Amino acid sequence: MSRATIPAGLQYWFFANIYRKMKKILLRGVNWIGDAVMSMPFIEGLAKALPEAEIILITRSHLAVLYKHNPYIKSVIPIEDKSYSKGWPKAVSDIKKTHAPTAICLPHSFSSALMLYISRVENRYGRACSGRSAFFTHPVYGTIEQYEGHQTDFYLEMLEAITAYKHTDRNPVIYLSDNETNIAKNITDNLKKPILGIFCSAAYGPAKVWPKESFAELGRQYTLKTNGSVVLFGGPADKGINDEIASSIGGDTINIAGKTGLLESVAVMEKCNAVVANDSGPMHLAAASGTRTIGIFGSTNPARTAPRGINASYITKNLSCAPCMARECSLGTYECLKSITPEDILKEIL
Repeated sequence: MSRATIPAGLQYWFFANIYRKMKKILLRGVNWIGDAVMSMPFIEGLAKALPEAEIILITRSHLAVLYKHNPYIKSVIPIEDKSYSKGWPKAVSDIKKTHAPTAICLPHSFSSALMLYISRVENRYGRACSGRSAFFTHPVYGTIEQYEGHQTDFYLEMLEAITAYKHTDRNPVIYLSDNETNIAKNITDNLKKPILGIFCSAAYGPAKVWPKESFAELGRQYTLKTNGSVVLFGGPADKGINDEIASSIGGDTINIAGKTGLLESVAVMEKCNAVVANDSGPMHLAAASGTRTIGIFGSTNPARTAPRGINASYITKNLSCAPCMARECSLGTYECLKSITPEDILKEIL
């Protein structure tokens, strides 16, 4: 396991000045739903390490809603467009207007560090990787490729390197309002209980996606054994495949793909008795909701991205070729996914 460090010659200086310089902190957030959920303990830990600090989050506009009710975030600067010519000028202008003396960069991308550099933030902390060390006044060493543990712990390791505070609560929390809870209640109140939630997609590629026929068979077996119902989650692009699965399951099955935003989806997941999902952002959302969550892992590594939560677990077959981290199966078999059966998942649920 790597150890995040700041060069020894700088340690005395920055620990002596850390509380003076961190009354207002810009936090460049991560760029994907799953990463955002896995970084939630970092945000909580940062707020507890520096309780008087005002934390201003910089994030992609589509992720901003995840922090809407987060008590540790003072405000959000959205990056409306990822292009250098459109979204960047406004984001850089908004950053400068904060007059924040300190910024922390969570993503590993070159561009995320560059944004903080050209915004002229006085103190800049971030991982020294991707050729971007020069952009940070306080580079933190150690990369995710060298790290052997979970991504959440990787973020918390940097928190400890920066603040000397060791945060021990590694379970993420997504905060909801009464409005999201009421929307979920209206969706689920008339469904037969217990309720199984299913998310059948994954943005990474087919090596993350359990066969749709397996999801359909899982739904059929679940409703037969429990006399319950199924909710199919997703975005607008998932509506078609969800309709196919819903038709195959039959019974009391509803497809809410594209009908709920991120927070409303989390609220519906909270109402489910269990959620089954591929290794994906929604898997992490479900785990953060506190609902019984089972993640399905094929080519990806559960040691790095397993769902974290009080009721979260995962299933993988530990084949000799996995985790290969490929988007598509080089063997063309996808055996790591096909070897996981609906019966395996149902046993985990029941």
